[in-house]
Amino acid sequence: MRLLAALALAAFLAAAPAALAQGTIAGKARVIDGNTIEITRQEIRLYGIDAPETEQNCTARGQPWTCGQHASFALGQLIGRNWVYCHRRGQDAAGRVLAVCNLAGATGPEVNASMVMHGYAMADRQTTQEYVPLEDQARRLRRGLWEGEFVPPTGWRLGQRLATENNRPGQCLIKGSIRPSGLRIYHVPGGRYYDLERVEEARGERWFCSEAEAIAAGWRRSLR
Repeated sequence: MRLLAALALAAFLAAAPAALAQGTIAGKARVIDGNTIEITRQEIRLYGIDAPETEQNCTARGQPWTCGQHASFALGQLIGRNWVYCHRRGQDAAGRVLAVCNLAGATGPEVNASMVMHGYAMADRQTTQEYVPLEDQARRLRRGLWEGEFVPPTGWRLGQRLATENNRPGQCLIKGSIRPSGLRIYHVPGGRYYDLERVEEARGERWFCSEAEAIAAGWRRSLR
């Protein structure tokens, strides 16, 4: 086992100079937001795409949802435990590396393209036209952001907002959701699945102002 470990380490060290010479950053990634990751303390922005800001809200099927947090979550789910290989394409105004990143190998599935294809990011047309066809496809299939209404991230950063953004009834922030089985679950702010849940009042789901109110109405608290 020690011999195998030593051989694996030697192979990695032998490959590292070549990777660096080609402008590649490789390693385990930490997700910062829907289009930014960090590898070995190097902040990397995904080249050619633009995702909602973490605090940004959108709508889906007429209901508000935290699209910025969903974009970050989607990027984390996409990367998983894979090593990420990022090929430098330049640097942005904030000093971050701009890169096209691949999973599980320098030529593996591309992260940038996947985020646009699944509707969690837009094509950054000011930078490249490379991802425009994938954005058009996501829009046509109503994936992710295209399921409802949203302000493009560039506009949101300039202060533009949807009329419905942050449209929550007063301080009644507890989300009551109904599972396909009919089970009624409520989620409190800070819960693991709180930001992933959308309250669809047409289905009988609702907001609660307190846990006591939710319990009295027949909902039980999410276990996570």
